[in-house]
Order: sequence, then structure tokens, then C-alpha cells
Amino acid sequence: MSIFGDPTNSASRVTAAAGAGTNMVTKPKASSTIVKKAAATNSGRYQATGGVPSGGAPTAPAAPDLNTFLNQDTGYNQQMRDFSNALQQFLADVTRRKGTMESDYNASSKAMGDQKVLDLDNMEDDFGARGMIRSGLYGDAVGKYNTEFDTRSQELGRKKTEAMSSLDQEQGRYQSQQTLQQQAAREAAIRRRAEQYGV
Repeated sequence: MSIFGDPTNSASRVTAAAGAGTNMVTKPKASSTIVKKAAATNSGRYQATGGVPSGGAPTAPAAPDLNTFLNQDTGYNQQMRDFSNALQQFLADVTRRKGTMESDYNASSKAMGDQKVLDLDNMEDDFGARGMIRSGLYGDAVGKYNTEFDTRSQELGRKKTEAMSSLDQEQGRYQSQQTLQQQAAREAAIRRRAEQYGV
């Protein structure tokens, strides 16, 4: 035997060792890291965010505030214009009727005053022709006439006041009714907004 051993066995061992080394080599594994999107937060930092779902339902538009909706609602605005026009026409009619009443009162009052002058003149001529102008009967007749005239004048003024007050009450009722109609139109517009935006 050689002092160096069996060369055949040595070669076999080297070959086997080489083969064993070859079997120990492994392939690198594929990376399983998932890349996620990042979004900035209010503090300036970034955090991962989920992906946008595909095929999802579209987001409903945000509801405008009530005043903005009312300003843009065609039906509501048309109703408000109709109410305004009707009120202006009504107030114009009330003003006209009050003017007519005032004119009638002034004309009647003037006619009564003119008639009073004629009546007193005729009364004076009558008592004078009978020589009773200085009598107490003439004074009583004039006093009674003036009392009756004052009564008729007051009645004329009372009727005028009542007629004016009646018009004021009519105007108040009309405006109250229209206020209720405006409120109903506003509530109807609010319901339309709720149905359209689900609020």
C-alpha cells in the first residue's frame, strides 16, 4: 500500500464531496412583498390605502344646503314670483279702493257743508220775513239744525272709518293666507330635495 493511500479512493471521495456541495446549492425564493399605495394624512405622514373597488356603485352627489337648493329650484321660485305679483296687485287694489273711499267722503262732507249754508240762509230768510229773527224760536231752530248736522257728519266719518278698517282686515287676511301658501311651497321644495338626495 502506498503511503499516500489509495488514489482511487481519494478521487472518489473528492468527487463525492464535490457532488455533495453541488446538491446543497439552493435557488433564491421569489419575493412575496405586496406593494400598496400610500396617501398623505392630515399630519403629513403617509399611510397605506386600499385600492378602489372595481365595478362598485357610483357615489351619489352631495346634497346642496337648503338655501342653495331653494335658489335653484325652478318650481319654488316660480311660485314665489306668482305670490309676489298677486300681492302687489292686491295691495294696488286696496290702495285704489281706499283712495275712492277718501274721495267719496270728502265729496259728501263738502256737499253737506254746502247744504248747511243754504239751509241756514233759508231759515234766516224765513224767520226774518216773519219778523221772528230775534226770537227764541229762531235760535232753537238753528241749534236743532246744527245738532242734526253734527250727527250726520259723525255718521259719515264713522262709516268711512269702518270701511277703511274693513279693507285693512281684508289685507291682513290675504297676507296671512299667502304666508301659509309660501310656507307650503317651501315645505314641498324641502321634500323634493330630500327625495332627490336622500337627506
